Amino acid sequence: MVSPKIARGFDSVSHSREPTFLELAPQFIPAGADVLGVGGGALEARLPFGCSHRGISEENLLASDISGSFVVLIDALRAPAQAATLLDHVARSGCVALIGFRSSDELAFLDLIELLDRFKLGIDATADMGNDEMIVRVRPSKKLSAVAPCSVAVLSGGMTFAERLGRQMIDAILPGEADIHHINLGDLHAARDRYDLVILGTGQGLCRSLISDDVLDIVARGRAAIGIFGTQQRDLIPRDLIGRLIDELDVWFARNEEDVLLYGAGHDSVMHLGDWLVQQFPLGQARDEELLTIREDGLADLPLDRAIQAIQRHRAVFAHAPAALLCALASADTVAYADTETSGEFRSLLIDVFGRHFPEREFFQVDRDAVVRYRARVHRNAALLRKRLTALMGGRTAA
Repeated sequence: MVSPKIARGFDSVSHSREPTFLELAPQFIPAGADVLGVGGGALEARLPFGCSHRGISEENLLASDISGSFVVLIDALRAPAQAATLLDHVARSGCVALIGFRSSDELAFLDLIELLDRFKLGIDATADMGNDEMIVRVRPSKKLSAVAPCSVAVLSGGMTFAERLGRQMIDAILPGEADIHHINLGDLHAARDRYDLVILGTGQGLCRSLISDDVLDIVARGRAAIGIFGTQQRDLIPRDLIGRLIDELDVWFARNEEDVLLYGAGHDSVMHLGDWLVQQFPLGQARDEELLTIREDGLADLPLDRAIQAIQRHRAVFAHAPAALLCALASADTVAYADTETSGEFRSLLIDVFGRHFPEREFFQVDRDAVVRYRARVHRNAALLRKRLTALMGGRTAA
């Protein structure tokens, strides 16, 4: 509830007078702009912090290189031919212009719109000042990236620590105009009929139960399709089934080198990505001497940043999930793991990072140099993923 004192303050504000161009113009001008004012007016004293200002005549404007400037046209557009000349120069210069426009019998607002369209100048902000006056801010349309909506399906598992991180990674690499439809692999009936892109996995390991005909059907609904996943419990995955899946994908960014060696032979579309979640875990030096044991679901209720901080405080970490072990490798001195489902994921991760496997439930010293080298490899591979993703989506999206 608004207090009487505050309410009286609101009552005292007057709305009877329409703002003038000089009062409104500074709201449209960014700080630090190089402003050229055409048409007079005491604009300079009202400009935002760091702006430079120079008054200039129409003749000098047309004879000057104004690229990089913020041109303010104060009541300068009066006749169609004169307006066309000024707007043509603004468009060719590639600068932003703020127009104080007064509609008249000679040049109406619809005439202005036609001129802007002719010279490919797009309106990005307006304000009505009343009495047929308005402010219009324009910039060359060719300077704006084309934005086309695109639909993207992301098929992934439950909301574990690793899955939440993976979704965050996916959302970060897709263009802002993408309509992202996250689909749980246990709820495939929610999928739509068609997509511009289908992404299978967010970096985690897929087992036999998650590679099915229903999954292949959704992958086939995409104009393009990529995989970002590894494999686990490989002895249960039929070769023909994963072969069919790879054939449906434009490219499979495999999580581990063992995935590539086992299933990538004869497939030019299989690339080794690595565990890209490593990019989420900053390098550091843990200080807490107490042993931290992380159960598989032990991080489910923590926000991602707090979960990472909790792991990276400890110098000794015993992990029951590959993502937790990977996080600990960036900061801990010694680590151990327990592969509760005999998935093979820990073995693949350790060979990728250190070039060797370590026995289960036995602590080993972390080779920090090997971790740094692995991070660098994954970072390079992730950059290739982004480039390939852009190419697959074609001209429909911005890079």
